[in-house]
Amino acid sequence: MLSVILPVYNGEDTIETCLASLAAQTLSPMEVVLVDDGSTDATLSVAQRFLEQNSHLQHQIISIAHVGSSKAREAGIRTAKGDIVGFIDADDTVSAQYYEKLLSKMGEATIVCGAFTQVSSAGQKRIWNEETGDLSPAEAKTQLFEQRGVYQYLWNKLFRKEVLLQAEFPDAMIAEDLMLVLQGIGRCSSIRVTNEDGYCYTRKKGTQSKSGYDERYCRMHQQLHRLLNSEKEAVKPALQRFVLWHDLSVLMAMGRNQNRDLQMEKEIVSFVQAHIQDFMSHSNYGSAVRLMAWVVARMPWAAYPIARVVRIFQG
Repeated sequence: MLSVILPVYNGEDTIETCLASLAAQTLSPMEVVLVDDGSTDATLSVAQRFLEQNSHLQHQIISIAHVGSSKAREAGIRTAKGDIVGFIDADDTVSAQYYEKLLSKMGEATIVCGAFTQVSSAGQKRIWNEETGDLSPAEAKTQLFEQRGVYQYLWNKLFRKEVLLQAEFPDAMIAEDLMLVLQGIGRCSSIRVTNEDGYCYTRKKGTQSKSGYDERYCRMHQQLHRLLNSEKEAVKPALQRFVLWHDLSVLMAMGRNQNRDLQMEKEIVSFVQAHIQDFMSHSNYGSAVRLMAWVVARMPWAAYPIARVVRIFQG
């Protein structure tokens, strides 16, 4: 059986729409494990009312003190009755046949990845997987770090629950999904990439990706650089480019809240300078990102000022 984990914190405006898309699923049996992460608004009452009115949707509700989405997902996984686990965010939706189709493509794989649609103020963008099929862990990690096919998200995947029960769930860190997905990939022998789509991801304003620099960015920076020392050689080139891209986001976070960390800035500049040539030669990073990388590498004194300029344009 499939268990879909739904962590939510103060999601009263979107939770009913999300649950409605789950109630419309053609897959049966399926359960929803809703984890209320200490919401202070009407999220829980809205969800309870909807689930009472849609009793055909098998579900569990867990209420916990506010611990963040990563630990909320862990609570949901440990409570889930299914042997297959999927995830959905409270402001996203899925088409009616999404889970039935994605599960049918899983076969003997430990993880199956699907395509998705991204919704933002600029409109809708369908994200297709140009390369489909079965991947080894090294191939899957390479795709993840190159931001294609596998991607770093939890919600475009189904996992066999046993690989996640062994995982350590990161806390208070940017991109918590990434570290959990990497652990899952590291514990399996086969990852399947498909073009089954139906997940509608709402790109949020004011999320962590737009937040200012703090300890969460520092922890993620440290974790990614530790990975560079332990990852297999075949994966390292893609990982180095991914780490460089993330380091640029750390600089931009400093610019957003004008919280300058000189030691961190020095480490980032040094890393960018060491790997700029390889980074610039790969077109899967946009021209604006490569321009910022070039400026940081060639004019390190401009690293923080340009981060502040980017902050102004991002709002």
